[in-house]
Formats: sequence, structure tokens, C-alpha cells
Amino acid sequence: MNEPDYRFGEQPETETEQRHEFRLSGRARVWLQVEAPGPEESGDGRWLACDGHDFSANGLRVCSTEPLSVGALIVGVVQLARPGGRADYTLMFETIWSQDDGDGRHRSGLRVLESDDTSLADWLDAVADAMDD
Repeated sequence: MNEPDYRFGEQPETETEQRHEFRLSGRARVWLQVEAPGPEESGDGRWLACDGHDFSANGLRVCSTEPLSVGALIVGVVQLARPGGRADYTLMFETIWSQDDGDGRHRSGLRVLESDDTSLADWLDAVADAMDD
């Protein structure tokens, strides 16, 4: 997994906005586990590198080179540049929507789900801290 490229900015709201909470216009590297290893396989399965955008405590938008299936539950890692280094947040996502951009790229909306063995509490703290800045 490469170094993240994360920064806050200002972007206009869209007419198709479905979120009910404030979002942060930013960018980060997001890794999604699109194939888990089989029960008798070693390794981490197959991971897809995505560009993450428009973060909130409950979700984000990703751009990828592969489509994501609506309704899919996906383990992911969001990498954020933080003071003093990089922070990785392991989260469970559900794909809410997905569309083909027509140029070989795909956009998808991911909802953050509560799940054991994830960094959800740390993620919520990081988003709250970013909103305070």
C-alpha cells in the first residue's frame, strides 16, 4: 500500500447529494479487499487501490478501475496523512451505489458499518478532529 494523498478542500454540493450529514471534501488512498483468501489459502486475498473523496463519519465516495457490486460488504483500509505520519483505519463498508464513468473508471458510494475488529472509533475521532480544524 502506497503513501496516502489526503487533503481537505472546498467542493460544491451536487444536485444528487444523498448524505444527511456534513462531509469533508478531501482525498485519501483507500484499499478495498475485493477477494478474500479461501479457507485453505494463505495471504491477504486481492486488494483494489481506490481514490477516496467526500468523507463523512458514515461514508465516502471512491473512484476505482473496477466496478463494485451494490450491496457488497467490503473490508477496507483508509490511509490518512496525519501530523507525525500516516494513520490507517480498517473499516467495514457496504456499497450503496456504483456507476461507470465511461472512461474506464468507476465511482461508488460506501457506507461505513459497525463491525468488530475495525478502527471505527478511531475513524469517528479522526473525522470529528478534521471538522474542528
